Amino acid sequence: MVLEAPTGFGKSGVAVAVARTLGTSYVCVSTKDLQTQYARDFPFLKVAKGKNNFICTVKEDFIRNGAYNCVLCPTSTSTIRRNTMKLEQQCNHTAADYGPCTNNALFKYNARDDYRGCKYRTLLRDYKIKNKGTIEENVVIDGNALSNYQEEFSQWRYLETSELKEELKAWRPCEYYHQLNTALAASHSIFNYSMFLIYAILAKCSRPPPRELLALDEAHRLEEEVVKLTGISIPRKRLRKYIPDFEITDYGYDDITKWIAFLTELEGKISAKIGKLNDGLASEAETYRSNLEWAIERMTANPGNWIISEIKRGYNNEIDRVEIKPLDISSYCNSLFTLCDKTLMMSATILDTKTFCSSIGLLPDKVKFIPIPSYFPLENRPIYPLNIEYLNYNTLNEDRVKQRIAAVVDKIMTWHKDHKGIIHTTSYKQRDFIKENISQDNRRRLLETDPDVERDEIISEHINAVKPRVLISPSLHLGLDLKDDLSRFQVIIKVPYPSLGDRWIDGKRKKNGQWYQWQTALKLIQGYGRSIRSKEDWAATYVLDSGFLNFVNRNRNILPTWFTSAIKWDM
Repeated sequence: MVLEAPTGFGKSGVAVAVARTLGTSYVCVSTKDLQTQYARDFPFLKVAKGKNNFICTVKEDFIRNGAYNCVLCPTSTSTIRRNTMKLEQQCNHTAADYGPCTNNALFKYNARDDYRGCKYRTLLRDYKIKNKGTIEENVVIDGNALSNYQEEFSQWRYLETSELKEELKAWRPCEYYHQLNTALAASHSIFNYSMFLIYAILAKCSRPPPRELLALDEAHRLEEEVVKLTGISIPRKRLRKYIPDFEITDYGYDDITKWIAFLTELEGKISAKIGKLNDGLASEAETYRSNLEWAIERMTANPGNWIISEIKRGYNNEIDRVEIKPLDISSYCNSLFTLCDKTLMMSATILDTKTFCSSIGLLPDKVKFIPIPSYFPLENRPIYPLNIEYLNYNTLNEDRVKQRIAAVVDKIMTWHKDHKGIIHTTSYKQRDFIKENISQDNRRRLLETDPDVERDEIISEHINAVKPRVLISPSLHLGLDLKDDLSRFQVIIKVPYPSLGDRWIDGKRKKNGQWYQWQTALKLIQGYGRSIRSKEDWAATYVLDSGFLNFVNRNRNILPTWFTSAIKWDM
């Protein structure tokens, strides 16, 4: 079943109602923020997050005892003193994804001794449910299992370490595995896509237990998430941590068979090195090797479905990174859709049911599609097409066009001098020339995103600002909630066509031109929805690109009426 419902409809409530009616469920979302929101609104949902969100319990022991020294960092900067818990400022290798449990490899502490495995890790079989199926449901570790864990822990050679044996007397579960096993044992749990898809698609034997319902929120992003998961990157700098003399041979963009051979040889080299690597580096290498093995199998079976999407060069024209992606991920979704008896997909922007289904391997006549119109008042969400210029790659390089765009943005910001807002660009170049060519007063209001700065930091600054700040970015069309006074106006500089400079996008367009129009419409409407979040909310939307109305007229068959009816055609 596919539910297309606009922002503010309450899709999360629908998902939870269906889940509780059926009895068991997995809910998947695209961000950790949305996970937190679900869990806040529906506390009986058990949250599962990735290893990088948790400190390794073993390393935490040494941190608390002032004895931790990371073998992956320079000694002068990695030693973490007693009672110093600001780990992220000193060492990036304390997270659970660098722990000894990951591949059961030898794990070294201060190069003095070896310990095998980890006694903090728990097993799913040892969890039981109290008050099953109710909103008071609770998942706990069985009493007998608790005793066994404590006994095994007390006999662990790890405790012989002088810095630890006096203080560590009681066993406690690894936080990562405890929350994961709790979520897998519960009747209802919530994952993010990046974590859940690993288990549902890549895992060979550790698939999640089946349930009655799989609810996929923001389902329009499913193809993107699967491509991100199944594609393979060859990063020279990272791989040199495992293979010091590693170099990437340039086989160009067209010969996929040579790249398959190169990857096969690389997989063998990593396998040979893993047993010689220290600490979490071995587990990191094993994770990469496993994903590499999966990709090689699929590439060998269907080489025509894979494309070299990017070859990035650095100093001296040497290759720094290669990206390889599948064009059609529909067959990889089979294991996802067969995991549960029923699947509910939800989004504000399905738009084109046929193209959506085709992109993820579903037959449209086998899918129940339920569209819900927007009930937000038209007068609260007007779209003003300003028809400044037809914007494309060539015109956006003309100084005259740049100056005109900046002048209009400056005028709009002045109209809304007392309001917070957002400016959607399609590139960082647009962001920069707007910033450089508007008035000083308006320039001071801008908050810009940057690939090197955490997006959440910028958004938090905008939310907490007392003054009327204005976000400007090419990367805020999705997953941003600017409700009420957080944004009373928004500017869409250009119709957000996906870049054909990306070979994967161009390959998808060549296979299906409608997919390209659909992706543009998705991003356009998602961007429009950032600032109007309820029927009481209001914001004005200004579109500068003269190609906007042409795009709307060409794609009326997929654009919802609630969107097109908000356009002020008579301007």
